[in-house]
Amino acid sequence: MNGREKAEFILKRDRFASWLGIKIIKAGEGYCLLEMPVRTELLNAINILHGGVVFSLADTALAFSVNSRSHQYVSLGCQIHYHKKSRNGDLLFAESNLVSENKKIALYDVRIKNREGDTIADFRGTVYKLFNKGKGE
Repeated sequence: MNGREKAEFILKRDRFASWLGIKIIKAGEGYCLLEMPVRTELLNAINILHGGVVFSLADTALAFSVNSRSHQYVSLGCQIHYHKKSRNGDLLFAESNLVSENKKIALYDVRIKNREGDTIADFRGTVYKLFNKGKGE
């Protein structure tokens, strides 16, 4: 399977990402671009997009880009910085890129933007390589 096929495979099994309305725009090895519409049930008490939803979109982009590769990874830690609010009707894009890696650890950056190109949040995820898929290492 190529990176896009792997991302599609994951999305079909990820009920939460499906409920959020996440769609795959592009996917390749170590890379992913997702979109998600902001809808009423995703808003918090002050009528803006809940920060946990933004985090979930970024975390999903991380998972898709990490698991598009030939290894299985788990998250060691994630950090997010919010820059701008988002409201009902917005369309968000999450782009995940591999920044660096060594034998066991990889670092990814995810940027969340709205359709106007404004940065909503920046997310950094560190992942740990468990084993090569299919090799049982």
